[in-house]
Amino acid sequence: MIVQLLIKPFEWFVFLLACLACTMLWLCVASTPFVFFAVLGLFGYAADEQNGLYWLYAGLATGGLLGIIYAEWVRRKYGCIEFIGKLLSTPEIDGRRTAQQQCRQSWLERK
Repeated sequence: MIVQLLIKPFEWFVFLLACLACTMLWLCVASTPFVFFAVLGLFGYAADEQNGLYWLYAGLATGGLLGIIYAEWVRRKYGCIEFIGKLLSTPEIDGRRTAQQQCRQSWLERK
């Protein structure tokens, strides 16, 4: 009984850290289209003097919506942790596979 009372706060702490990590990875995936369309909106803002603010808002709204859709697609199909992990891994440097083997079977084709 006492051991369970001592371990339970630690379990909740680890669970909250895991939720925070997954949320941060989801935001990393969602930020890609958001930043891209925000930059396009800034170009529109700089190019058009009268309606430039509308271009900026349209870019931010479009990027936010596409970012949410893309992040949810990645989360459901691959999982955010596996997706970011595969993007950051370099198996040909680690010596596990050659570059030729890596090209033959992409991790996206295995799903």
